[in-house]
Amino acid sequence: MSSDLLATKAEVGAIIEKAEEQGGDEHFGKSECPCIGIDGMKGSKTVKDVGTFPADLGAHCHAWDDEKGKEGKWRQEKWCYVDPCNCKLHVPPKHQTYMPDARFLNEHIYYSYNTCGGEDLWTPEHNPKACPLQEDKDACAAVKKDDDSHKCTWNDDDDACVGTEYAGECKENAPEEKYGKKECRCAGIEHQNGNVGFEIDGKKVEYPVELGATCQDWDAESSNPSCQGDSPKDWCKKKWCYVNPCECDLDLGPFVATYGDGKWTMDGRPTYYSYVTCGEKNMFAKKDAKKFEKPVSCPSRN
Repeated sequence: MSSDLLATKAEVGAIIEKAEEQGGDEHFGKSECPCIGIDGMKGSKTVKDVGTFPADLGAHCHAWDDEKGKEGKWRQEKWCYVDPCNCKLHVPPKHQTYMPDARFLNEHIYYSYNTCGGEDLWTPEHNPKACPLQEDKDACAAVKKDDDSHKCTWNDDDDACVGTEYAGECKENAPEEKYGKKECRCAGIEHQNGNVGFEIDGKKVEYPVELGATCQDWDAESSNPSCQGDSPKDWCKKKWCYVNPCECDLDLGPFVATYGDGKWTMDGRPTYYSYVTCGEKNMFAKKDAKKFEKPVSCPSRN
């Protein structure tokens, strides 16, 4: 793949010594590389060997590592998680290391300071195997994933090393039964450790922090009061997931999500859910639910 948006070798080196290119969106990243994940979730997320973070870690631009009493200028820089298959920046994002097993549509997720207008002071010291830091083809090819496949790809035209997904080598191996129909893919991060809490009918409930990331009957084994007792609601065992309303074209829905008092967002827009994309009939939405209309803030398609 060749792109004039990829950093040249000289520009990659500048990442280490100078601030990254400024101008990222204050909250959700640049339009060419938006933040991913569900923002506004209340709860916790556990990162091995690092500690506990808010449940919405990486879902918006924030200095997530800034802790009182902890030293390091890098802690004060803003970053967020991004989808390498939907990201084109002058300064490439890098494979994230906090949650090695985490996936977005079955792809590795990346992090970016650049999309938030921040300076990446963390990578050189804490992630030396990051693809953009590899200075030649041999070093680039030597970086492998856990399955021994190549983690990085050398881009000859730009003379730079970038992640395989970012270079356009996305596997596209996201089966519909797990990740939703191609017309309306699930839009959450799976394989995370932690819980999110909120109230339903005045009762506090907890769900996994990866709630809605894939097609699953999330409510079946939950503490949702509607799914308890001898007569649970008929939707409790139905599969559903959260979806991007700007990338969804179904005969019915999706609908604005209600969990978290409807305050959760993705890329600054209300969170939507769909049973239909998971091959189920929507038994949850009220009969008088408003017909789906794409948010006016969705990017226009040429």
